[in-house]
Amino acid sequence: ALELGKTASTQKTRFNTGPDAKISQRYFAELLAAFMRQQNMIVKNKLVWESVEPNWVVDYAHSNSMTLIEIIRPMMKYSTNFIANQLALVMAADLYGAPVDEQKVKRLFETKMSESFNWTGALIEEGAGLSRNNRLSTEQLIELLQAFKPWKDLLPEIETGILAKSGSLIGVSTLAGYIQQEQNWLPFALMMNEKAPYRYRNKVARQLHKHLNR
Repeated sequence: ALELGKTASTQKTRFNTGPDAKISQRYFAELLAAFMRQQNMIVKNKLVWESVEPNWVVDYAHSNSMTLIEIIRPMMKYSTNFIANQLALVMAADLYGAPVDEQKVKRLFETKMSESFNWTGALIEEGAGLSRNNRLSTEQLIELLQAFKPWKDLLPEIETGILAKSGSLIGVSTLAGYIQQEQNWLPFALMMNEKAPYRYRNKVARQLHKHLNR
């Protein structure tokens, strides 16, 4: 962060580490090292990237003390792509064994979508919804929301009476969740495959809420 900061202007700046794999990997390693030092572990400053040998023995395995609900709720609120991908990797490892690769994750979603919804034409390659190869229709998303309804409170309340999760890529703007109509919560899904004004999807959701409760 200090190194990148030296290249910044005096204006408020946000650095996206995603496009550069070396920077994003270094960011992860330095952040992990910082947390390890907080636990009084000795970690050197030098980063070394090497392949893991087949006979490598695990020195420490960490078990998360939080429940799945406690993990998912903040993930939804803060759009934590890292956690979403980790959940997909863990599920793929449980089904197909470790180590996990992209093909196992893709196979995981194909299997679950077929078993749960019998969908055709759907494709999900990774856990965070960042791949432009992903394919899911609004009808399929509504069907998913119907199944997810018992856990709707895991979604953040983005507007009064609207529980929803947004999704954004360059040229893509989506919003899906539930709109309250009296005592009912109705699923809705918006997918705009074009550039849209900032928070336009929220405006559409508010209009839907207003229309359903007039």
